[in-house]
Amino acid sequence: MGLSSPIELDCPSQSRVTSPRIFLREIYGIVMIHQPHKTLTLGLLLILGFSYCSEPTTEAPAAQTASPEAAAVTKDSPTAEIEAMLHEHVAILASDEYEGRAPATPGEELTINYLRDQFAALGADPGNVDSYFQSVEVTEITAVGAPALTIQGSDYEASFAYGEEQVLGSQQQIPFVTVQGSELVFVGYGIVAPERNWNDYADIDVTDKTVVILVNDPGYASQDPNLFNGNAMTYYGRWTYKYEEAARQGAA
Repeated sequence: MGLSSPIELDCPSQSRVTSPRIFLREIYGIVMIHQPHKTLTLGLLLILGFSYCSEPTTEAPAAQTASPEAAAVTKDSPTAEIEAMLHEHVAILASDEYEGRAPATPGEELTINYLRDQFAALGADPGNVDSYFQSVEVTEITAVGAPALTIQGSDYEASFAYGEEQVLGSQQQIPFVTVQGSELVFVGYGIVAPERNWNDYADIDVTDKTVVILVNDPGYASQDPNLFNGNAMTYYGRWTYKYEEAARQGAA
C-alpha cells in the first residue's frame, strides 16, 4: 500500500503566553497553543499555589499511638480548606460559561482573566514588570487549501476528503511537507510498555513507513480492568505519546 498526502504549510505567526511567575512549585497547568494573536493558556488553575496561602504547619511530637481524634481530618483542617478551594476553582473553570476554555474562543479570554485575578488575589506580584502576561513568538502550522490523502493498493485506490474524513498536520517547521509512496503498517495501539509486557512494535520494521494506530490504550478502549488501568486512560493512550513512539521506531 502507499500513502500520498502533500501539504503546504505556512509557518510564521505570533501569540502570547500567560506566564505569572509567582515562584511557587505547587502550580500545575496545561499549556494550550493555538492560532496567531491568541493566547497560550495555563489550563486549569487547580493547585494554584494553595500552599502559598495555607497556614504553616508544625510537626507534632512523635507518639506511641495516635488517637482517632488526632488522626481525623476535621472540617476546619487545612486539607478541608484546600479541597473546598479546589472544588470552587474547578467548578468555575468547568462551567458552561467558559465554553471548554478552548484557545481562540471567548472562554479562553475568560480563563486567562480568571487566572490573572486569582494570582492577584493571592498577593502574587506580576512576573513581567506590571503584567501577568508575556508576549512570545509562536509558530503556527496550517494546511493550505485542501490537502489530499490517497491510499493505493494493488487493485484499488481510495481518497479521503480533508476536514470530513481526514485531517493532516505536521510539527516540522518547514514550508512544505509531503509523504508519497510510503508503505502503510498497522501497529495496533502503537504502544511500547515493557512494565506492562506490551509491545505493539515487536518484530515489525516501520522504518520510513507510515504507521496506522488505534486511539486510546487497550484498557480504556475495552474497559477491561485487567488491561493497563482499565477505564482510567494512561499516557500511552495519548496522541502525543503515539507520535513520539512512532518517531523513535523510525516511522516516516
